[in-house]
Amino acid sequence: MRKDQADGLTPAERQAWLAGQNVRPGGQGISGSAELARQRIGYVARLVSHPTYESVPGYWRRHEDAMMRPRGIERPIAGMLHAWLLYADLHRERFESGIGQDYVLGPEWAKIGAAIRGLLNGDCGRIDCGAVDSVIEATLKDEGFDPDTL
Repeated sequence: MRKDQADGLTPAERQAWLAGQNVRPGGQGISGSAELARQRIGYVARLVSHPTYESVPGYWRRHEDAMMRPRGIERPIAGMLHAWLLYADLHRERFESGIGQDYVLGPEWAKIGAAIRGLLNGDCGRIDCGAVDSVIEATLKDEGFDPDTL
């Protein structure tokens, strides 16, 4: 995250984000487009961002709860996905360029994303695998990788 992207976060929220916790700006659920959420707090926000609805669908509430408070088999999937996205966010913050532009680390990072995507074929509990798959695919594309060739 660049400094100009942190304007919408309180110091406590920014510190929590840097510590690897899912941050909910202003204590509320993350809403709006995935792009807006990513601009505010990086790729990690994609885990629970959704289009604004008057009421959030039940499946999304379960998915969001699984990502924020995973249990059982959800724990490793949510943890790996969170760590993978956080790695890209922290790389961007430190080097002010996307991890896809790093010709040493980028390809290895992309392979991890492809591997997590493959694990979605197993039991993932309450996690919406379609939503996670689209997050991984979009993130890989944003960093310049073709998800279908990994």
